[in-house]
Amino acid sequence: MANETVEKTEDETLWTPQDAARYLCTSVSWVYHAAQRGELPCLRFSRMLRFDPAAIRNFARGKN
Repeated sequence: MANETVEKTEDETLWTPQDAARYLCTSVSWVYHAAQRGELPCLRFSRMLRFDPAAIRNFARGKN
């Protein structure tokens, strides 16, 4: 759905870098670089990055 927001219910799935960037109001490249530097909590599956929505929300609130 085009108007669906990034925030979902408690049983939500992991976010893509695009989802995390949208929530943080930043670029996708910043998300990749911050994850690579270890500043942004992420999960790696082979070459894919995924983000726990709760961890991204905590990061945005300064609770990392």
